[in-house]
Amino acid sequence: AEAIRGINGVTWEHPDVQLFNAPFQAVLPERAANSAGMIFTDPPYALADIGLYSDLGKHAHRLLEDGGSLIAYFGHFAAPQVLASFPELRYWWMLAVRHTGPRRVLEGKNVRVHRKPLAWFVKEGRGTDEHVDDMIASLPPDKSHSDWEQGIGEARYYIRYLSKPGDWILDPMMGSASTGVATLLEGRRFIGIEKDAAVFARAQRRIQECLRSLQSP
Repeated sequence: AEAIRGINGVTWEHPDVQLFNAPFQAVLPERAANSAGMIFTDPPYALADIGLYSDLGKHAHRLLEDGGSLIAYFGHFAAPQVLASFPELRYWWMLAVRHTGPRRVLEGKNVRVHRKPLAWFVKEGRGTDEHVDDMIASLPPDKSHSDWEQGIGEARYYIRYLSKPGDWILDPMMGSASTGVATLLEGRRFIGIEKDAAVFARAQRRIQECLRSLQSP
């Protein structure tokens, strides 16, 4: 169903999906407390964008259910700032995705990068008790939806073990909607927010394609 309700309203919705074409800073204050079972997101890595983590941190504790997890990708260089951006949440662990494609050499630091770090925080405590791996391998994404697209393997894995079936999974910077596809494939519901209209349109189409494939016999 289509639903246009202004910049902070639902731009496109389905019983299992709500998509917003707006800055997440405008949308999150209007979301109900305790409305997300997990936040899983991949903010931009640029130095100028580090403030996005603290912008998210202003709302994360209120939005998460007790026991809910927040998992965010980040650049290695930004670890001190990122880890300080969620003061109301409890730091739980550092996760990583091991690169299975070409390794990037980070000039200036003189480091060959073999992994992508993800910071894991929880609200009050962890709500599930399954053992999870803190490093998983992920196949390289095909980049057909975005140059910055992440693979869905790590998102599926952590959504499966750190949330419950039927939970709402929130990605406030959804980009190409890899988190959304992973969410739906794992039997959860998805809230995606993207401010760029062209990126949002591609993400919406990808979500619609995923829903159609799940409904096919």
